[in-house]
Amino acid sequence: MKLRSMIGLLILLSLLSACSSRSSGAPAAATGKSVAATENPAVIAGSKLETTARAIATPHPRAVYLLLDVSESYLRDPVIQERIIRKIQAIVSSLGPSDVFLLIHISGKFDPKQNVKVQAEMPPVPVELLQPTNKLLEWNQKQARLNGIWERVSANQQKIAKYLNDSAMDQSLITDLYGALEYCAQRLKGEPEGEKYLFIFSDLEHDFKGVRTNKPPVQRLDLHGVQVNLLFVPWDNQSAWNAMEQAWGGWFKNQNGAVRFSMHDVKDSERQILLAPNTAPKRLPSPFGSANE
Repeated sequence: MKLRSMIGLLILLSLLSACSSRSSGAPAAATGKSVAATENPAVIAGSKLETTARAIATPHPRAVYLLLDVSESYLRDPVIQERIIRKIQAIVSSLGPSDVFLLIHISGKFDPKQNVKVQAEMPPVPVELLQPTNKLLEWNQKQARLNGIWERVSANQQKIAKYLNDSAMDQSLITDLYGALEYCAQRLKGEPEGEKYLFIFSDLEHDFKGVRTNKPPVQRLDLHGVQVNLLFVPWDNQSAWNAMEQAWGGWFKNQNGAVRFSMHDVKDSERQILLAPNTAPKRLPSPFGSANE
């Protein structure tokens, strides 16, 4: 009986010894890692970063052009004018690094020196800034540079918002819509590869040199790759709306190569999310734990 108890005790001690070995970690020779390495969390974090981290993709540049009809016939209602400004501000708030923004008034005979009211080119994020690093000092330096880029973006956004809030509308009786469209097509063609947007806030009425019409021009323009949105277009009746939507949609897409076309009345325009937020990161992935996140 005593012999059985001793055997049982020996077996129990053997099992406890094996469990203790597992919980304390396998010997250094078995794992191929030195004990010194496991005692340094920064080394462990760095080795994980090298095998699992990936460089963040640099966002493609976006060209965002906005045509605003400031004619008396379009902006006579101050409530509608306020809603349009709020919608433009929402677009501006989605801008980020590498984005280009133009605000162009449709007023009088089109002249770039007079009608182009805002030109903003947001600073880019250099590719090397988004490469992963396992060095704390280098990570902090990169994050500081990234913070500075977003601060410049924010400063530009604030300047645009201030202009929108403070500027007076011309309310001209002449509306050279065709001239504004021609200018946008030429400039958009020269923009680098990336997403291109043309937002038009207008009643689509061209009134210049004795020609008054809400039909698109006969002239063809190169708008290949451009996404076109017509916004806050006044509603008359279903028949007139359908005819105008078909005419302008056919002109933009079928004749001039736009990749997307949509037309929205006042109510529908307010529901639209027109521009997705810029995808550039504001925070670099940190391999050093939550303290630096």
